[in-house]
Amino acid sequence: MGGDEFRSRLTPRRDFLAQVSAVAAVGGLGGARAAEEAAAPLASIQLGPHRVSRLIVGWNPIDGHSHSTLDMALTMREWFTVDRTVALLEDCVRNGITTWQYDHTPKSVQVLRKLWEKGVHLKTICLHAERKGHDAPIRTVIDETKPIGMVHHGGVTESKFRAGKSQ
Repeated sequence: MGGDEFRSRLTPRRDFLAQVSAVAAVGGLGGARAAEEAAAPLASIQLGPHRVSRLIVGWNPIDGHSHSTLDMALTMREWFTVDRTVALLEDCVRNGITTWQYDHTPKSVQVLRKLWEKGVHLKTICLHAERKGHDAPIRTVIDETKPIGMVHHGGVTESKFRAGKSQ
């Protein structure tokens, strides 16, 4: 199916956003009371010397990686500006989520700098793929974002194994 044909079968963005807004409004009716109550501590684990929440904020929605539709991906990418991402992560910290898994991009660097300026310090885990010409050198990633850990991107790892490159 070509791109134009694919797009013609998608729900128009405005219709999609109207549907999502309606669901969010209905779902939020009971949210005011819950927001006033203190958040219960979340379960956590020890990861080396770090204590991290078992629930970790992911990167895909923030950077617009949708596994459903192109419109969803574009909508997520449009919605998650640097400022909205900062607000999301501040809310996460207030609710006991202490860790963010991210990809090292100019956007994630900006988000972390804004959080640090506000005194918000999440524990971060960086996805890195060592793709030449795409990813920053590991030393740069560490210096710019100070992650507690780095993991090799799973999709890239799988591609290397399929190509017989296990190292």
